Amino acid sequence: MPLWLKTTPGDPSYSYGLSQLSKVYEGIGQARKFSPALRLPNRYCLNLKDNSPNGQIFSVAKYETRNAAPNLSDVVLAFVNLDRNATPATLGTNKFNVNIDTDANGVNDFGIKSGRQYNVRNIAAYLGTDSNRRNIFLIPGDISGGDLLSQGLYVSLNRVPLADGDWATAPYEAQYLKLYDVTPPPALGAPSPNLAMFGTVVGNQVTFTWAAASDPDGGISGFHVQIGTTSGGAELLDTQTSGTSQSVTVAYGTTLYARVQQMNNAGISGHYSSASAAVIALDPVADSDGDGQSNAAEQIAGTNPLSSSSVLKATSTSVSGNDVNVTVATVSGRTYQFKSSTTLAAQSWSVIGAPVTASGPATVFTHANGAGDPKRFYRVRVVP
Repeated sequence: MPLWLKTTPGDPSYSYGLSQLSKVYEGIGQARKFSPALRLPNRYCLNLKDNSPNGQIFSVAKYETRNAAPNLSDVVLAFVNLDRNATPATLGTNKFNVNIDTDANGVNDFGIKSGRQYNVRNIAAYLGTDSNRRNIFLIPGDISGGDLLSQGLYVSLNRVPLADGDWATAPYEAQYLKLYDVTPPPALGAPSPNLAMFGTVVGNQVTFTWAAASDPDGGISGFHVQIGTTSGGAELLDTQTSGTSQSVTVAYGTTLYARVQQMNNAGISGHYSSASAAVIALDPVADSDGDGQSNAAEQIAGTNPLSSSSVLKATSTSVSGNDVNVTVATVSGRTYQFKSSTTLAAQSWSVIGAPVTASGPATVFTHANGAGDPKRFYRVRVVP
């Protein structure tokens, strides 16, 4: 039986706590279920900052892996009030020493680092009045790792309330303080629209991708993505994802932007990235620039679907001896196959030479001894 229930009939507070006891133990049970560290034998008994024990408080640190960052490996600093009659004023000045390095390797046993920010949640909070209390950060404004190591962790513990109504404001509860690194993650680079060229994507589905930022102490739990029709807008999509890409389906002609922020394992978000460059979703079968080529064809060719001067076409033809030379407006890096035919029938085209990968805006294709034919047609196709 808990010490605080060992009273005798006639004591004014004899019955207080009995009806609330189930919620006290429910909070403790949820903490044990939630925390791997509480189920492991790894522990260190904590003293006050002057290294003296506190006879009123049971205090112990439980950790999943020694020296590991708390966002990557569970750390719980557990405190229980052993004196049912102690008030917060009596116990409120307690600061416990967490500057522990048992193996003298220069690394804090609980993964606390001077340059990081920390906070705690009581995962054993009393749940009789508010089921969300175990999710609330308890240190106003957070605490730096340097202050936590040098000044210790302040703990306030309540006595058993003297009236049932007091459980709503100052309940008796264990303080199983799960440690979180709340340092904001680094900002990311702007997302990039996939398969975008010349500020366009052919099709009504646009996919934005980005690179995660390294956060070895905070971890990465996911990303918050916003996509809108203005820079920084979110009217098209406002969501979270665990991956490094996000797709959205829009109407043809929509101009859209995206930005993203990284979240760490404590649920803390970093600053938003700058917005992506604007991208326009184009109808594949339309010819947005009126140059005779569909938007889908221009995507394959690597030409600009919004510029009629950017199109796959022959720009000149010349004859050198018996050879025919055809100059084509090309895109560097694209590969082309030169073909010829004496008729425009679809099945009559013959391959001339091996595919050629362009290295500039113009490429000359040569048909050796092609000048002897009375009539011949030439074309160039983009190949994979």
